[in-house]
Amino acid sequence: MSSAQIQVGDVLGWFKSGLELTFKNPAAFIVMALIFGVIAIVSAFIPLLGNIALLILTPVFQGGFVYAAREEHQGRPAEVGQLFTAFQQPNKFGPMAMLCLPAVGAGILGAFVFFFLIGGSIMAIMAGGGEGISALAIVGFLVAIPLLAAIGLAAAALTYFAVPRVMFDNVEPIAAMKESLGVVMKNLVAFVAGFIVIGLAFLLVAIIPFIGALAIFLIGMPMSMCAMYFAHRQVFGDSTPVQPPMAPPAPMDPPAPPAPPAA
Repeated sequence: MSSAQIQVGDVLGWFKSGLELTFKNPAAFIVMALIFGVIAIVSAFIPLLGNIALLILTPVFQGGFVYAAREEHQGRPAEVGQLFTAFQQPNKFGPMAMLCLPAVGAGILGAFVFFFLIGGSIMAIMAGGGEGISALAIVGFLVAIPLLAAIGLAAAALTYFAVPRVMFDNVEPIAAMKESLGVVMKNLVAFVAGFIVIGLAFLLVAIIPFIGALAIFLIGMPMSMCAMYFAHRQVFGDSTPVQPPMAPPAPMDPPAPPAPPAA
């Protein structure tokens, strides 16, 4: 478990560094974002199974993004094919796919909250029937909104550091999620405040018609993934690819015996 202390400025710095890294090689990162976007759109047209597949594959592709971010940051140009690194490395896809569990759990809990609180509130408002029902509907909304926010925060806290930990450091998925949750909870105020600032910045960009949404998708996504890499680097240290051990040097020949004295 890392004991790193994180400040709001650190969170903002991750995204600043992520933006700079994205613009060092924008073509590769933008194409990766486009590929992921196409996969997400296609999955949306496949009822239920498409959504499940996207939930499973999202952390797998996140691992590809952070891998490309590390390559670019360490002086090896990011390549589009690195988006599929978890598919290519042995014994990597399964552990990365397991990181979808928090999102699956959040989806189930979120649906429960929505249908039983927000859905019930909407039905009460539509039915009318007096001030009692209206008050009940308001209470339903007030209870549901913080619950949904807490569920989303918990899912994000479980996976934010787990993705690079499993991708880079071969940590077991459950252990990595526990580590990630521990780091976020220890620095909860900094995380929440930092991501609120980033969220507001994204919102300001998104209100620009068409161009804003396009920029959030094509630039904001790789920037966020690169920020995840920098977050891991600060908290858990630098991560470099495993290099094969160098062969030991060949033994030196013994020195030649001295020549016999001249007669």
